[in-house]
Amino acid sequence: RQQGEQQAARLEDKIRRLHTLDQTTRNLYQNATPQSGNGMGLGDLAAGGMSKTDMAEMFENEYGMSKEQAEQLAEFTIRFHAYAKEQGWNSQQEAYEYACIIGSIGYGPDSGGDGGKLWGIAANTMSHDQLISMLAAIGYPKGKKDNPKIGTAEYFINDMLLFHQGKDEHEKILKHPAKVDFVHEMASLAAMLNTDPKSALYHEGTSIFIPNPLNPKMPVKLPSNYREAATWGGDIASGSMDADDLHADMDAINLQQRLTEHPSQDPMKILNDYNRRVEHDPRRRADEFLGNYDPTGGHDPDKGMAWLKGTAGAQSFLPPGDVALGLDALRKGLDPAKTYRFFFQTLDRERGR
Repeated sequence: RQQGEQQAARLEDKIRRLHTLDQTTRNLYQNATPQSGNGMGLGDLAAGGMSKTDMAEMFENEYGMSKEQAEQLAEFTIRFHAYAKEQGWNSQQEAYEYACIIGSIGYGPDSGGDGGKLWGIAANTMSHDQLISMLAAIGYPKGKKDNPKIGTAEYFINDMLLFHQGKDEHEKILKHPAKVDFVHEMASLAAMLNTDPKSALYHEGTSIFIPNPLNPKMPVKLPSNYREAATWGGDIASGSMDADDLHADMDAINLQQRLTEHPSQDPMKILNDYNRRVEHDPRRRADEFLGNYDPTGGHDPDKGMAWLKGTAGAQSFLPPGDVALGLDALRKGLDPAKTYRFFFQTLDRERGR
């Protein structure tokens, strides 16, 4: 494992030095096509130390997107990165705004039901009309909602929504639809990074629910941690989690931890560096996730796993989640306890145990 990490570090160092070497000659307009809005050409403009081409390959390989979807997201990422610099946003705000835009595509307040409303409060996600306005500010023409043209805001939103649904731009099932749902991942990250006052109400009001032997339909409420409620805890409490959900949850926790530990670092670089490492060794995702729960602070994944199992098991059969999700799961006849077991079984499998 140590040898693999050293090889990964050497590869990253080579990539970083190559990008630094050609940065000045590449400039902002290499292979650029003039765009409306911020007036910047895209081409191979680097965002977070990665070219547009390399970024698209990363999105395709790591997240299972179609080639076109990956290219669309890479182009958006570069446009957004430039827009964030123009706005003078610090790294934390840039990270939140990016996550919020992508997350809003699948989890906006108008996405339907109580779930959409909760995401609107927790992550301050945007409605469809707000998304269109934001993308217009970044430089996208609006486009028609029905049959939009490529390069427009409506087309980008539709492309990412189809990916979120496991489909390509032609509405055919993706070759690798269960890799990682980037839209889900970003929505969870936005909830954790959100500093809006409304979000504090969600954080304070979140509860875990534990089985009540006297009345199974009315579980007992206990305080919860919003970070877990926004990710794996909420998914387990809902009684519905698959490997795709868990990957997105782990990535969101890992990225939030990295952003917290490096508040002044370029968030796009943090995203790119993390994905490079996971792409090189997929086991790093689960190990890093569990390491974040090591009570000694040593990032030991085995100690993190032991702490999670011990703490969750001592409290209940269910980890932190939202009580509303739990009640809804019970009404639908879903089994959060089964999802809870799936959570730990999948973590062991991801680590090769």
